Amino acid sequence: MGRLFIVHIGQYLIQPESGVYQKYMSIYNSLQSKVAVHLIAFTDKSIYSKDERVQVIHADSKSKWRIIDQWMKENLNSQDVVWLRYPFASPALFQLTKKWGSQMVLEHNTDEATEALFLQRNAWKSNSISPQNIFKRSWWIYTWNTWVANATDETRWAKACIQNVKGGIAVTFELEKRLHARFSDYPTLVLPNCIPQETMVECKRPMPGDNNVKIVMLIGSYDYWQGIERIIKSANAYQDNCNTIQLDVYGALPESVSNALRAASTKSFLIRQFPAIQGDRLTQALMDYDLGIGTLSLHRKNMQEACPLKVRDYWRLGMPCLLGYSDTALLQNPNLSEWNFVIPNDESAIPWKEVEQFVERQKSISNATRMQGYQESISYESKSAELLSFLFKK
Repeated sequence: MGRLFIVHIGQYLIQPESGVYQKYMSIYNSLQSKVAVHLIAFTDKSIYSKDERVQVIHADSKSKWRIIDQWMKENLNSQDVVWLRYPFASPALFQLTKKWGSQMVLEHNTDEATEALFLQRNAWKSNSISPQNIFKRSWWIYTWNTWVANATDETRWAKACIQNVKGGIAVTFELEKRLHARFSDYPTLVLPNCIPQETMVECKRPMPGDNNVKIVMLIGSYDYWQGIERIIKSANAYQDNCNTIQLDVYGALPESVSNALRAASTKSFLIRQFPAIQGDRLTQALMDYDLGIGTLSLHRKNMQEACPLKVRDYWRLGMPCLLGYSDTALLQNPNLSEWNFVIPNDESAIPWKEVEQFVERQKSISNATRMQGYQESISYESKSAELLSFLFKK
């Protein structure tokens, strides 16, 4: 077996607060006893990683593909595998896969076609219509592709890129299905986001009988599909003179969203906001809550299924959760559904009364029971043999 190089283009692999960093550190810790694992970050700025496990290679936007190609030429042996987090298709990625594809595995974390079109439309909006533009043929072609043909480099080059490589890792079954719709012969493995087994912590859950429900939502940094707006709308409709819901949101929010949360907070539905926390502080904080909230508006990304790292953070402590999507772990192990309250993936009101009843039922379930079920489904150790077999198959 050769070496495994996990490669990321961008700065997230050197930012300890990012989900990318946490995910790949989890994979590194879980696999390092079985295979030589190296973490490589190609960044466009002269910055360095505080974590010595991450090698930083500086490559600006104009020269990054040439530098990546040169790095592969100088460092790869014939048995080595490069695990590349998919950076959107492009002519440059095509050329790289054409040359090195037999040693490359691409990791897919989102519906790239939808995401690329969303970004292209935002870029179009940022360039206001001007008299100079409307007389340019290129601008009209760009506008037609963006708003009518839905054409991006992703739609033009994706199939050509993925048919060159050794295989692909999809984090959900939904993404795997969409990848096969592009290229039916694409070898794939579904590997949902997981955590190292060593990070799982058994803690005591609150006892039944407490009428107050303490809920936590980890967001890291705000995004439009997380469902904060859905919470705000539902909180405004919540009325109860006996019970109190306390929702604590951890992470950075735009000022307008933060203000809307403050305005939605009432005596019966108290909403508090805190900065993002990590590590032992996060573990200790989560022990105080009855329920964790996952993503609630995934439909805004044109997706139904996901496997968010924040939900794995809840699960590693044996917490029950409120989810607004289909989680890949629940599809792989339906028994986990007993401990997770799933609501429709739309903008309908959150049924807080039903949530309260669910929480009360969960308080009577042994935490050790949940911990055992989660451990078998969300640890990288439980999936390492299948993963390595896929990565290094001949």
